[in-house]
Amino acid sequence: MARRNDVDKYNLEYIVDPILPRRKLHMLAGPSGGGKTTLLFEFLKCWTKGEPVWGFASNPLPWAYIALDRYYDEIGNRCEAAGLNPRDLPIDCLLEKQVTLQDIITKHPEARVLIIEGILLLMQGHVNDYQEVGHFLRYVLNLCEEHDVTIIGTPHATKTKTGEGFTHSRHKVLGSVSWGAYSSTLMFIDNKNPGDPKDPFRKLEILPRVGPAVELEFMFDEVGRLVPTSVIDAGGIQVSPDVEVRLLRCLPLGKEIETAKIVDYGKSLEVSESTVRRYLNQWVDTGIINSPRRGLWLRPANLAH
Repeated sequence: MARRNDVDKYNLEYIVDPILPRRKLHMLAGPSGGGKTTLLFEFLKCWTKGEPVWGFASNPLPWAYIALDRYYDEIGNRCEAAGLNPRDLPIDCLLEKQVTLQDIITKHPEARVLIIEGILLLMQGHVNDYQEVGHFLRYVLNLCEEHDVTIIGTPHATKTKTGEGFTHSRHKVLGSVSWGAYSSTLMFIDNKNPGDPKDPFRKLEILPRVGPAVELEFMFDEVGRLVPTSVIDAGGIQVSPDVEVRLLRCLPLGKEIETAKIVDYGKSLEVSESTVRRYLNQWVDTGIINSPRRGLWLRPANLAH
C-alpha cells in the first residue's frame, strides 16, 4: 500500500489545478436532488481524460468511486446520462456494509483519489457535535497524508429558501461547522432558484481554502446531463462553453416562436444571425425541434427535463 513517505511517482500537487490540492479532504455538498451525483460523473468524464474541468487544468490519477448511500442501478443511470459505461468504472457499492475509511483505503490500494458518496456514514458519532466531527476529520486528514489519498466526499447541505442565507458559505454543510472548518475545498450545488422545484438551473460555489471563490452555473439538458453555462478561461474570466445549448433554452417548450425572436436572443449571446439559422436547421435535422411552417419553430414539450 502506498504511503506518503514513499517516492511520489506522480509529482503533482493538484488533481484539479488550483482548486483541488492532493492529499486533502474536499466536499461536494448540496440538498437531496440538487445534482451532486450527476455533477460528479460529469466531472469524472472530463477529469479522467485529462480534459479541463470547468476551465481548470486536470491531473488524473488512479481513482475509485465508493457509494455508501445508494444502489448500483441508480449509479448506473447517472453514469449513462454522462456518457459513461458503469461496467468500465471502478465503482464499489457498500450500501449494506459496515466499513471504515481505513477499510476502503485497504480495499483500493492503488486509488490515489477516492470519491465517497455518503461520507458522513463513516463517522461514529453525532454529525452536529463539533468535537466529535473534528476528531473524525482529523482522523481522515491523517489517513489522506499517510496513504497519499485525496478524498472528495458528498455530505448533504441544508436546503435554503429564497431570501435565506448563511453568515459564511462554509456553514452550509448539514451538521457541525467542523465540516467546513477541517475540509480543504468546499463545493456547494443547489437550485439557482430554490423556490422553483422544476428549475433546471444549478449554481455551483467553489470555495478553496486558499484562493478566491468561484461561482458557476449549470443546467440540466433533455437527457439529464448537467451542462455548464459558464467556465473559467485562462484569464480567470467566466465564459460560455456552449452557447448552442443556451440558445436552445430560449425556445419555449410546446409553443411556437418566430425566427426574429431567436435571432434577437442570439445577438445577446454574441451569436450571428447566420449561426443561429445554422443551429435551427441542425436541430430540425436531428429532431430536437420542428418547423411547423416557414419562419416558425417549435420545441416539443415531450423533450422537457
